[in-house]
Amino acid sequence: MLSCGEFSLAELRALLDRASLYIGGDSGPLHVAATTSVPIVGLYGPTLPIRSAPWRAAAAITESVDAGELPCRPCDQRVCEPGDFRCLTSIKPAQVFEAAERALSRT
Repeated sequence: MLSCGEFSLAELRALLDRASLYIGGDSGPLHVAATTSVPIVGLYGPTLPIRSAPWRAAAAITESVDAGELPCRPCDQRVCEPGDFRCLTSIKPAQVFEAAERALSRT
């Protein structure tokens, strides 16, 4: 397994300050990225962007990609009850690519 190691919060913030775009799931690093001026694309599987997207100023470039309507969303479980992670596998690479293009075109 390939690993890039672990970063401290200060190191993560320094790395994000040098990024052109951040793409990531609804997790701590996404919320740290939201404290920068870097455009972000947040990926939301079990969570809803309306509820979980980080707060950013209106001028900050933010795109959200989510799984859409599923009977099990939103989910606050640590284990996928249906067992197939449909909320994550339904996010298609093309959706993420298009969101990244939109974000970068606005910079």
